[in-house]
Amino acid sequence: MTASRADAASHEDAASHEDAAVSAPPRRRPRGAGQLIVAAIAGLLVGGMIAVAVLADRVTPVPIAAADPVPVVLPVTDNTVNQATTVPLKAIFDAPGQVVSRGSGVLTQLLVAPGSAVSDGKTVARVDGRPIVAMVGPTAPYRSIGRGDRGPDVRQLQEWLAARGFSKAAPDGRFGSATQRAIKAWERSLGVKPTGTFDLGLVAWVGPQKAVVAELQSSAGRNVAAGDVLFTTQPALRAITVAEPAGGIAQDGAQVVDVGGVQVPYTLGSGRITDPKDVTKLKAALGAATEGIGRVVSTTPQRVKIVPASAIVTSADGRTCVFASVDAAPTAVIPLGGGLGGVTVPADLPLTNVLANPAEVRPELTCG
Repeated sequence: MTASRADAASHEDAASHEDAAVSAPPRRRPRGAGQLIVAAIAGLLVGGMIAVAVLADRVTPVPIAAADPVPVVLPVTDNTVNQATTVPLKAIFDAPGQVVSRGSGVLTQLLVAPGSAVSDGKTVARVDGRPIVAMVGPTAPYRSIGRGDRGPDVRQLQEWLAARGFSKAAPDGRFGSATQRAIKAWERSLGVKPTGTFDLGLVAWVGPQKAVVAELQSSAGRNVAAGDVLFTTQPALRAITVAEPAGGIAQDGAQVVDVGGVQVPYTLGSGRITDPKDVTKLKAALGAATEGIGRVVSTTPQRVKIVPASAIVTSADGRTCVFASVDAAPTAVIPLGGGLGGVTVPADLPLTNVLANPAEVRPELTCG
């Protein structure tokens, strides 16, 4: 009995312990413990970064020595080019013109208006019912001309009649029977009585080329006398100037001035283009601008050599040269053209290679 009770008591104690273990609430971690751990870790990280920053601030970087420049020698190449020189161009205009009556009477009709073109042979007015015809020519006629007269003005009249289709005779400056017949044919075309004598009152000189009316200076119904202005004309394009560089252009053969592919003949050293057709053509290529940039181009291909642009040395006295190597003496050259990629020089350059970077590797850059 005693032993049984002891065993029972022992079992009861064990059960009570198990019940206590099951029913007892879980133990809680003290509040704030997690935050303290995170804060500690963050502090360590910040401290480490500060330490690294301090150490980095105290480290002196070791400079890397730059490598010395190395001489670069490149070959000289042969080529065939049409030499070209860039030049400034400028359109030159005459002063506004005046078209005057060379006869007297009542201005019965004024047949032009501002902005209208006045071409050679056009009837521009009528005085006392007689036509006044525009005359385009190098110089203004100054007298009536008849049989037996001679001179430059007679020759100009003959050329004018031939250009208008009234004469097939060669101009010779002498008013003979052929010129007289041509005058009569012209007068008939105007509807006036043929006399065979050139009447100055039948023409109004416009200038060396056709013109455009600017303003009317008279009106129908007014009396006009010889020398009275009928209308003015806009400034006429006279020439295109070509500003060659100092010392001129050293290009052989025939030359043209080129603007955007439009080309007209050019004589080196003349400094201008005056042929009316060429002037008009070039001005059209320039557009509305009165100034622009063109090129003087040789029409004859020439043999040249091409050297790197960086190889060209210009000394203080204006001389230009190249060097075959870093230690070589200078070789004089005359640049003919080119750009950043390469410079053309005469074909007689006695070098096959040139130093491409003399400014980096030579102690002195002189062409003397």
